Amino acid sequence: MSKVNSVVQSVIDDLRKAGKTAEADAIVAQIETAPEPREALAAGIKDGKIVVAFPLHDDPQPSKSGKSTIIAASDGTHRTTATWNGMPVVLTASIYAEHPKAQG
Repeated sequence: MSKVNSVVQSVIDDLRKAGKTAEADAIVAQIETAPEPREALAAGIKDGKIVVAFPLHDDPQPSKSGKSTIIAASDGTHRTTATWNGMPVVLTASIYAEHPKAQG
């Protein structure tokens, strides 16, 4: 269980000591099947502009409308490595390839 930090491990151990093995096993199963975290978002401020880098999706999916393909997304709000006036920069973003418009 390399994904378990000491606090979570302590909770699991306490559950087992209390005879709540099923609950402990359920926590372990959730941790073991959880997806690996995505690569950290990187951002910096240069020449008055924010520059953001995050990985492309391994398996790009069509947008809900079907008019584009999502090739990278933050998948929610994320704290970046950048700071502005001493505060962490947080972002959310979707990068997509727009499908050509049908000629007609």
